[in-house]
Amino acid sequence: TYSGVATATLTSGAATGTVYVQAIADGVTGMVALEVTAPEAELITLSAADSWLPPDGTATTMVTAHVYDEYGNPAPDGTQVVIGVEGDDMQWGTIEDAEVYAGTTSGGQLAVTYRSGTTPGTAVVRAEVVGASLPPGAGEGVDGSRSASIAIPLRTGGYVVYLPLAVK
Repeated sequence: TYSGVATATLTSGAATGTVYVQAIADGVTGMVALEVTAPEAELITLSAADSWLPPDGTATTMVTAHVYDEYGNPAPDGTQVVIGVEGDDMQWGTIEDAEVYAGTTSGGQLAVTYRSGTTPGTAVVRAEVVGASLPPGAGEGVDGSRSASIAIPLRTGGYVVYLPLAVK
């Protein structure tokens, strides 16, 4: 002890649950229960395998949600994520043949198939972590969800060429 105070550092393992810490000094016993939980999802990003698709209703690309905890590590397996295509009547495309798809992460990722819509323009795919809590210090009216979106151009034609272009 130092000035009547004893300090100790508890480092948890990978298991979650209740941990009981007991201290004994001069015949007096004290105990405290601590709840060890997995870190929550803090950040979600989206990536698409292709930079654009034709608006033919059949072209597909893989869209992957990458979910990380507050320490930058992959979120725990089983973290729930909802991915959907913004817009009405699936004109901008589908995720796993539906407008919205719910799934869970493995290794911090959830990969889904996006199928292009039939309307030229830009499809917006949005992903959100289900059940994310409010950030510390957040007040009323603050959205506690962790979400990300990615734009997938639906266009006809070949490649976009940016000038100047030099061809030999």
